Amino acid sequence: MTDQHNPYRLFLPQSIPSKHRVFAINQRRGSWDDLHAIATFETRWQAVRLADALNELLTGTELAPQFVDEALVTAPAPVRSQVNKIAEAITTSIYADQGRYLHALSRPSICGVMRFPIGPTGGVDQSADYNSDHPDYDLAFHSRPITPRTAEALRTEGAVLSDGIDELGDECLPPRLRGHGKPFRDKFIECVDALVDDLEHGEVPEPRCNAEEIALWMMLQFAQETMTEEGVMSPSINDLPPSDYDYQFNQLRDDLYEDHDFRDFFTDVGKTTMFAESVDGLFEPFPHPGPRQR
Repeated sequence: MTDQHNPYRLFLPQSIPSKHRVFAINQRRGSWDDLHAIATFETRWQAVRLADALNELLTGTELAPQFVDEALVTAPAPVRSQVNKIAEAITTSIYADQGRYLHALSRPSICGVMRFPIGPTGGVDQSADYNSDHPDYDLAFHSRPITPRTAEALRTEGAVLSDGIDELGDECLPPRLRGHGKPFRDKFIECVDALVDDLEHGEVPEPRCNAEEIALWMMLQFAQETMTEEGVMSPSINDLPPSDYDYQFNQLRDDLYEDHDFRDFFTDVGKTTMFAESVDGLFEPFPHPGPRQR
């Protein structure tokens, strides 16, 4: 970046029954902050997505340029032109005090979860039972969609789980994972955070070890419970497009796992199990799908 003045401080979505707009808060030299509309959309989620993408650009998020491009795919040409000029102004200049505005945002960005499809992507038979030796196994796995709302529900529960273990300790863990000390809990928190990070990047949360399998199962369980409790759902869910495939958690429990041996760790201590007699090896990585690329 250069020392060129960047007037943009924050981008906000605004909705009324007839239209959904994105407003920019910017400062003209020597004057008060100014609020003006930069784009209008037919749906709220389109406005929220663009506002979030531009705010990600202000914070310097690595994926922000891609988020902006993705938010503009269905936008009219005049909107794309104006927003591209704004994006260029942000990426070629600096504004030292913009964090004061951005830190006031309490709602998480939807840009990552909006990378998930609203429905089946096609390419394979959605009802077929593909095992790991099938040539279309990977394609089948990724074409069974996690929708944006499902992804946000899982992301929210993962963030809550991570904070809960950090603050409350063993009481947030399954029975057989308790009593192993803070270093163990910290490693488990890393597993939860890795799955949340997958979702925030718009990637399928594929477990890389048994501990991540357990963490993801807990996220699925808590998300399903939350969806049945009135008034508990994350407010950000309503900023995402609905789908007929939302919240198919039972199906995901099959689609996201090759087996359910890890469930023995949810049984009470003292009960004989086949796979959960020791926590040794819980964090050992699986040979497939391999380590994350970030």
